[in-house]
Formats: sequence, structure tokens, C-alpha cells
Amino acid sequence: MRKMIDALQKPNLIRRMFGIVGVVCLSISIYGIWQGNAKKTNSFSETSDANNIPDVVLSKDYYPLGVGKYWIYSVENPIEDGRLEVERQIVRHERRDERDVYFFEDGSLAYRQDGKVYEINPEGQVDVVFASMSGIGDSYAYKSQGLHIEKRVSAVDTLINAGDRNYSNCLQVITSFRRSSTSRVYAYASYYAPGIGLVGRQQLPNELSDFGTVELLKDFGSRSM
Repeated sequence: MRKMIDALQKPNLIRRMFGIVGVVCLSISIYGIWQGNAKKTNSFSETSDANNIPDVVLSKDYYPLGVGKYWIYSVENPIEDGRLEVERQIVRHERRDERDVYFFEDGSLAYRQDGKVYEINPEGQVDVVFASMSGIGDSYAYKSQGLHIEKRVSAVDTLINAGDRNYSNCLQVITSFRRSSTSRVYAYASYYAPGIGLVGRQQLPNELSDFGTVELLKDFGSRSM
């Protein structure tokens, strides 16, 4: 996978790194945030409810890719004890090595392969998303920039309330990561709504922090480019 990643990355992508977006890029760079204590919030909740009528149009794709698509997130800022609003938008598409590669405004890129989306941020960190054909118990392990990472689907019918919207039949993915076989394991839960993408992300409780929300989807859609 290293060879494939090197072929896709361009030097100008590395130079386009935005400082604040790097904190919340959908990747393992979120590791640094979780060393502080996260506070509880009542704007995000989850239940298992397969019969709930969704507020949004559904599809089987948990991470739709397309030029013009955007997502706006409310993200906890542990340094200033507040929240930040961060927008991500796909601005360009290219065909490379028989793959459709999508470029984000923040310098990240993403492509689909074998039912998953591989997203690479400007620093070269890789996040793998179960995009389609996923079931409970599906797992995937890989390494990225010194981290041992494992993804596991733990639910496929989760109801998420984020802000003023309900998202039904969400895919819940538990990500655990560590530096080495002897180092402490950290974990977080991500929730993907069909036809929309990431709607929320929470760290899981450990001895360093309380259970708290990291990211919440505030708005999403598509703009003509």
C-alpha cells in the first residue's frame, strides 16, 4: 500500500496543509487531541433503532465522494475549552492508475478500493473507511506513520442525533490504535450515515479522559464547482 500511496501524493499537496484543519482531518492525527480531557455534551447521542424513519435520503454508500460535496463539523477545542467550526469540501477529481482520486480543499485526497475509502491527509497519514457492503464484525488492520491501527464494524443500525438532525441506520466503526505492541491502546467510535458520510466521532473512555464528543456534523450538501 506504501507504493500506491506514494504514487498518488503530490508535493504541492503537502505544502497546502492548513494548521487548524490538521487537528480535525479525518485521520489518526486526532490522536493528539485525546491526550486532554473531553467534556460531555448533550448535542450528540446514540441508540440502536433499526425501525426509525430517517430524516435524510439513504443509500448504501457510507462515504459518498463527488466534486462539490462538503461537510461542516463542530469540533471540540481542548486548548481553548470551546468549539471550532471546520468545513471540508471536495474540489477536484482525477483519474489515476485506474482509480478515481478526489482532492479536498485542505490538501487531503481519497479514493475507493474494495468497498473501502482510503483517505490520506497532507502529512501522509492514512484513514480507512468502510464505505459499502459492511457488516457487523468486519475488520481491517494496517499501519500508518508508526501507528498500528485496527478498524471494526460494531453496529449497522445506530441512530445518531447530532444538532437538530437524526441520522438513522448509521454504521458504527471502532478504531483502536497504538504505537507498538507494548504501548497503550487508544480507541474512538465513528458514525457514518448512509448517503452522507461521517456524522459524529467520539473518543472512548480511558484512564486519561472522560467520554466526550470530538466531532459533530452541522451541515452537508453539494455545491456546483
